[in-house]
Amino acid sequence: MAQYGPYVRLWGIRPSQLPAETASAQDLVPFIQSILSEAVPFVSSVPLHSSSSSSSSSSSSSSSSGKSGKPSRASPDGPWKPRGCRAFPHSAAPVHMFERVVSAEDLKLAAKSDNLPAAPKIRPETWSLRRSVHEGAKKAGTADWDEWKRCFKDGHAEAEMKFTPSVMSHALRKQWDCAGAEVALGGDTYEDLTLKLEESTHRMPAPLNDRVFPVLQVTAAVRGRREFIVVQIAAVPENARAEEARPDGALRGAYTSVERLREVDEQGNVEWLMGTVSDARGVLPAWIQRMAVPGQVAKDVDMFLEWIANEREGKNGKLLLSHADALARMTVELNVRAVSAQTERLEKSLGALVACTKEDKAFRETHDARLQSMCKEILAVKQRMEEIQGPEWKKGRAAGAEAGQKGMDESIELLRREMGELKGLVGDISSALDKLPTAAEAEALTRRTRAEAEASKGAGIQANSSAGNQKSGTKEAHPIKQRIEDTIASTRRWNRDHKTTNLTDAVFIANYLKQQSKRDPQMAVYLQRAIQKHVQNGGRPRTRRVSRPKSLEQFCRALVWKDVLDTAEVVLVRDWRRTARALEERD
Repeated sequence: MAQYGPYVRLWGIRPSQLPAETASAQDLVPFIQSILSEAVPFVSSVPLHSSSSSSSSSSSSSSSSGKSGKPSRASPDGPWKPRGCRAFPHSAAPVHMFERVVSAEDLKLAAKSDNLPAAPKIRPETWSLRRSVHEGAKKAGTADWDEWKRCFKDGHAEAEMKFTPSVMSHALRKQWDCAGAEVALGGDTYEDLTLKLEESTHRMPAPLNDRVFPVLQVTAAVRGRREFIVVQIAAVPENARAEEARPDGALRGAYTSVERLREVDEQGNVEWLMGTVSDARGVLPAWIQRMAVPGQVAKDVDMFLEWIANEREGKNGKLLLSHADALARMTVELNVRAVSAQTERLEKSLGALVACTKEDKAFRETHDARLQSMCKEILAVKQRMEEIQGPEWKKGRAAGAEAGQKGMDESIELLRREMGELKGLVGDISSALDKLPTAAEAEALTRRTRAEAEASKGAGIQANSSAGNQKSGTKEAHPIKQRIEDTIASTRRWNRDHKTTNLTDAVFIANYLKQQSKRDPQMAVYLQRAIQKHVQNGGRPRTRRVSRPKSLEQFCRALVWKDVLDTAEVVLVRDWRRTARALEERD
């Protein structure tokens, strides 16, 4: 059985466990050493995978173990289980995913070894971890060592807020002075230690409240080679009564992670490894979180490498400058056009004045010099207008407008991709929810199982068997009514979506019937036939008759959403008993 410590856990660390604010650097060494002695071995047994798409996977396998002096290849039955490999457009290296479950028994032993107060119920921890090996270079799809260190060792929270759209803010709550402190562990010396208490606020999709994740962060670098580790432990209140409501309404979540970056070979390839366990708490079920966390952990690689490439190239700054330049040119052009219009009016007035005073010698002798000066100014303005509106000006203005339009198109495309991913996640969750048994079905299954267990005990076999048949009869009536109610609820949800959808009625109705078929196939067939009967019997004015459609799409082509609503009202509300009898006959 693996040995686990009490610190690097999801249950977190309490204020009473933290060092005193006045603790010296040497006083902090035992505390930091305890945390590192848990974190380093915990991620050292992650398996290595060779991949042609990685910059140096196979070569790093031997060199990474050679540098640390310990084998890093896990046995087939090791604690970290492979969970596939993912590729991203902004990462040149693949991202390997792993999972590790720390059992409740192991956690109880860890709590007992440190005399921690017993929790009401200790649940297993499910850790998600990713591993990727990147070429050490300042170019698209990767980063060099200085960039890795600056963003994850020196300024972890600041960089994370910049490349993670969901992070709204971060705050440093406390920091200890670790200058000069060192930790010896497994033959290595860890230096450049930091110890901070900070928190980050994450935006959650509506209607969920935002979440704040307070953590105790430890960072340390290995002397003599390029390697550092970042450990973040959930910071929790002393007890449930000590929890204080936040003015911004954000809920406290729990987040613990271990992140390690190191050069693994002579070519400077960098291994990026990060494992985490978290609990957003609130009303979000744990099983939904377990589905979402691995995808988000892997996506962090893509988001960081996209952001660092943009920062490196100064893309954002150049775009802003081009926009500012285009705006300045537009402003100048508007002002020049106003001056030009005024000059034209002045030229006409001056021409009229000259025509009127042509024979007035006294006036011409007095004002001739002034008239000539005004004519020169008018000619100068016209010449300047021609220069400004020449090919160079038009080319610069077109380039600025083109750059602005390109930036806008990229932003719109990014928003569309993110919305598509969000819709996919919501769809997966909705499908999973639809597959869950209803309360009535679960209750009926429990009763039937209990009846079968009682029937097998011997003496009351016959009596219990009849009781089981009676309960089975109850199951026949009650779940069918529940199935009808579930279909009504599902139709109401689809009706709300129909008010905001951009899909045609034909496509929307086809999607509705497909979803009903996944949720309750018999009910979907019954509904489809009822809709067809409703239309054929003149449920609404029609221009053509639909008969014997060859596909669901062809069937839906002549329908409107009101046909579905009218049919659902009849078969699910008014004549629900007839529907129930029809479903019983099909069963």
